[in-house]
Amino acid sequence: MLMNNQRPNFVTMLSVIKVIGEMGLRDMVRVIHGFAVKMGFVEVLVVTALVGVYSAWDMRIAWKLFEETPNKDVVLWSAMVSACVKNGDYVEAFELFKKMQFWGLQPNLVTVVSILPACADLGVMTFGKELHGFSIKRDA
Repeated sequence: MLMNNQRPNFVTMLSVIKVIGEMGLRDMVRVIHGFAVKMGFVEVLVVTALVGVYSAWDMRIAWKLFEETPNKDVVLWSAMVSACVKNGDYVEAFELFKKMQFWGLQPNLVTVVSILPACADLGVMTFGKELHGFSIKRDA
C-alpha cells in the first residue's frame, strides 16, 4: 500500500496488528505501533489490538497503553481484564472489573467470560454467581 502511495485506514492497521501479533513478531509489532502513532491511528480499537498483542509478552507496555488512552470503551477495558486473567493476575482483573463499573461502563458478556476463570481459580463463588445473574439479566 505504502509503495503505491495509499494510506492505510484503521481497519488495515487492525488486520496487520493481529497478524504480526499471532506470528510473534515482537520487533515488527513495535514498528507497526510506531507507524500507527505517526499516522494518527489512535482510535480505541487500534489501542485495544495493541494491548492484546503486547499483553502476551510485556504487560508493562499493555498497561501503559491502557492508562494513556483517554475515552476507554468497554472493549478496551475487557481486553485489559482478559490480559490480566491470562497472565494470572486475578486480583488486578477484579479491580479493573470494578473500576470499569465505577467509571460508568457496564461490562458486556465478553468481559464476564474473561473474568470467570479468575473466579474459578480464586474460588470466589459469590462473585461468580453475581456474574451469572448479570449475564442472565443482560440476555433477557
